[in-house]
Amino acid sequence: MPVSEGFRGKFDEPHTVSLLQPAHFLYMRPSSGPPHTDKSTVMNDLIHRVRVFPYSIEMREPAYLLARRDQGIESCWGPLQGEIGLGEQMEGAILRQVQEDMGQGELLDLIDLKMPARWLIGDEEIIEWNYGCQIQPLSTQNEALPLRWERFAHAYPSLELETDRAAILRLHALLRAA
Repeated sequence: MPVSEGFRGKFDEPHTVSLLQPAHFLYMRPSSGPPHTDKSTVMNDLIHRVRVFPYSIEMREPAYLLARRDQGIESCWGPLQGEIGLGEQMEGAILRQVQEDMGQGELLDLIDLKMPARWLIGDEEIIEWNYGCQIQPLSTQNEALPLRWERFAHAYPSLELETDRAAILRLHALLRAA
């Protein structure tokens, strides 16, 4: 069976995506195969991450919640993010991430930005799924993770990663068009 390089994702509804199912993958760790293993059949460790852009509508204008990850000098503002657990549904992972980072337990709306990003870092392959979710505006007092609410005009330039800027631009366009 040949090694496939893609995933099949099934969109059940406009706002949610079901768990991805591998399309006939052959998985071998480089250290576990015999010395004559063909390197083209070796697959990297695969990690799925969810990236969530919480927003709130105030006076018909969206405000976006940005988080600053603790990475020392190189920390930058961005969305809430975390790994998707084994067997965890996408919506469950998003809700868990919002609860962990904000203490918020309810999502009012969930928007699939349909912008998966794929990264290959060493022997790890990371697939990130970008979503927007509407929540009630709460205090951003989180001692472990600095959070702040910003309008688009201030949120967009504070995002240092191009993928974050593209995602918040798409979310903003979708919200303005609605």
